Amino acid sequence: MPETDAMLPAAELRAVRAEAEVARLRAGEASKPVAEGVRLDPAAWIRRWNDASPEKRLAWANRILDLLAEESRCFLLDHDGAVERVSEMELTLSRVMDLVDQLNVRAAEAQAAGASGEEKRWRSLADMVSTALDPGAEQT
Repeated sequence: MPETDAMLPAAELRAVRAEAEVARLRAGEASKPVAEGVRLDPAAWIRRWNDASPEKRLAWANRILDLLAEESRCFLLDHDGAVERVSEMELTLSRVMDLVDQLNVRAAEAQAAGASGEEKRWRSLADMVSTALDPGAEQT
């Protein structure tokens, strides 16, 4: 006949329940500790968590919760997308600045050729684009 909780003395019952609880809490962990500095898989992470002191587990839990909150904000605010968009805008700005340089070269060439009307037209275009990029910038 299998033993039931009612058949065990109270101290033995507590011990059986404690062993079952320890087994439940340690279920899924790696069988051996993992060296420091090694990237942990979930089983090794659980083992390290279970082997840590309560103070260390609380510190880890606090840090994990902080990181989750930060990651959540980054996800909601699309920080990854913003970084990509900034990179694209920087590339576009670089191209436009190259265009301004080309317009100024054409203005200088027109000036050297004595074509003051053409030089003013190129310089005016360069100034308009520069002003659009930085309204407070001094114009040439």
